[in-house]
Amino acid sequence: MRPTNILLAIAASASAADLRHYENYNCGGGFAACTNVGAGACCIMPNGWDGSASVAVVYTNPSTQLFGYQRTRNGDYCGSIQFQRSTGEWSFGCLSYEPLGAGRFAGTRWFPPGLLKREACSATATEKCTEAVTPDQVALKDGRVFGLGGVDEKTKAEWYRFLANGSTTADLPESFAKLEMEGEKVDSILG
Repeated sequence: MRPTNILLAIAASASAADLRHYENYNCGGGFAACTNVGAGACCIMPNGWDGSASVAVVYTNPSTQLFGYQRTRNGDYCGSIQFQRSTGEWSFGCLSYEPLGAGRFAGTRWFPPGLLKREACSATATEKCTEAVTPDQVALKDGRVFGLGGVDEKTKAEWYRFLANGSTTADLPESFAKLEMEGEKVDSILG
């Protein structure tokens, strides 16, 4: 079986997806990622980063719905839908505030095809979709990926500042560099 067929088979059977908050518009530059997120869970960007210019869903079924949200006054990170998009036949979808640059995404969710028609969990039913997750990975501008598992909230806030500043691995303190995930690198980070 060819590698692309294997990837397509994995994507077609996805029950979880990766949600990314990018520093730049059009899903470019470094990003903070919530990996293996179940449908309806909100990937939020708290503390140290005022939101992302664009968000993406990765490794999903075709026709997955991606939602980008602004934070509401009551503090709900996935409270006010700003943009919605289907991935169509692709396993990747991107939402961006560009060209207007009028806002930032505080949270993002994904839903597989057909789930929006069910009452169990929908894009606006926040009382039924209450799980919130924070990023467990950061990819810096140079494409290097770092794991945030077991990192305290203060240190995560520092990571988000590095990301927002467009930092590369060379800009990190030595104690942060040890969190690099061996063998993990994003090949094409657009700037």
